Amino acid sequence: MKKTVLVCIKNLFLICGVLNFSIFADEFHNINGFFGERAAGMGGAFSAISDDVTGAFYNPAGLGYITNNSYTINASTYQSKELKNQDFFGPNQNYNQSSRNYLPNFMGFAKRVDKFTFAFTILTKINEAFDQSERVQSPLYNSKVSQLDVSLFLSNFNLLAGPSIGYAISSKFSVGMSLLGDYTSSRLLVNSTEVSYSNTIQSNNINEKKITHAFSPIIGFQFMPFKKLSLGLSLRKNYVFDGKIDRKLNSSSTFSTSQNVYQGSEYLSATVIGSNVIVSDPLTYRLPEVFEIRTGFAYFLNSRFLFTADVIYNSNYRKYMANSAYSLSNNVYNITDPYQNDLLRQKTLNFAGGFEFFLTDTIVLRMGYLTNRANSRKISWAEEALLVAARSVTGGGFVIPLNDKLNYTLADKRSQDIDLYGYSLGLGYETFSSSFSVSFIYQRGQGSTILDKNQLPATSLYTDLSIFLSASNRY
Repeated sequence: MKKTVLVCIKNLFLICGVLNFSIFADEFHNINGFFGERAAGMGGAFSAISDDVTGAFYNPAGLGYITNNSYTINASTYQSKELKNQDFFGPNQNYNQSSRNYLPNFMGFAKRVDKFTFAFTILTKINEAFDQSERVQSPLYNSKVSQLDVSLFLSNFNLLAGPSIGYAISSKFSVGMSLLGDYTSSRLLVNSTEVSYSNTIQSNNINEKKITHAFSPIIGFQFMPFKKLSLGLSLRKNYVFDGKIDRKLNSSSTFSTSQNVYQGSEYLSATVIGSNVIVSDPLTYRLPEVFEIRTGFAYFLNSRFLFTADVIYNSNYRKYMANSAYSLSNNVYNITDPYQNDLLRQKTLNFAGGFEFFLTDTIVLRMGYLTNRANSRKISWAEEALLVAARSVTGGGFVIPLNDKLNYTLADKRSQDIDLYGYSLGLGYETFSSSFSVSFIYQRGQGSTILDKNQLPATSLYTDLSIFLSASNRY
């Protein structure tokens, strides 16, 4: 009886563990999206300037120094992202994932009334879609498998929209605030089929949809102690207030007549494995509520040249989630680490810096550098090797029986550790009443990714190229 329960629990976590396989999304980095003509060209360093509509995002205090009565900006982006997981299926058998999108990036309008500037903005931080399929012959990670087929569709979308206000208290000091609604959605479809050398077939299917509603207030301050020096500071934090999630998993094989089925939501989760029913804790639609501090300076050498730099701090975050399971058929309870979950975030400290130089009265060049460090724990190859060996001994689920009615399962950890470093380049044409610019941001990094918890970490190369087209009108 006890052995049967252990097998059921292992199967449950093996099914859920498929979620770690083949997923590539930018939840592992806090800096997502660059907005506007000037900020994108200077690597996102804009908190000490922010004197256009994009200041609603970077530092709303900068809105108070918009000199035009009316200001509008529209921008769109082409983004190409790729993750190359080297030798994942064996020597020279890489697993590559890519996303390419063209989308509206930023729309905003600002109106100046005396010392106040009012703005409304809509911006897209994340819009990525992965749709691909792979077939691998004789993958070395499993000597019993002759063929592996994996198809994946994954989409992630994040939209911010809302009003802002900036107030110039004096020519040296201003304050501002934005209140942005935050909408996040994701969709995941995964189908995998393993064909063994004995012609048995194992199939796993995942279907998940999640929507989260939050609001993100931003408070900003700007101070100019000297005519050529500006200092900026903005504070923000997102607050989740609603959402929903639905996840379905199915696992079947030709060597068994039973089918393993899992279904979960924000209310309840349950798994049916043969004749056994396992009830587990509800899923969560929540997102990490991370606190961000962005501070920087800008130095105006003359009317043609300025240099600016930002430091961006994002706090750590963890949330208690029981993530336990109870077998109705056998009255066995399974527990795990309640803080080791997908909401866990490590603190990050990033840098952005750049310059703006007017080559002529209307042609402007912008360049910048930035870091985008991973918000996940550092992956230790030696530690993961020990865990893989332990899982192979225990059947994959790493279930430790504490007594006849209680088991402990080792929690899965977040699966990617890649620090990114990037460069930006922008070229624009500006007059008093309008402007147009083209900007490029290229980010690159190498690190480790755990695509399958039963395998060693893969060495992964991450690249991200974004091309921004921005136009503005002002009077």
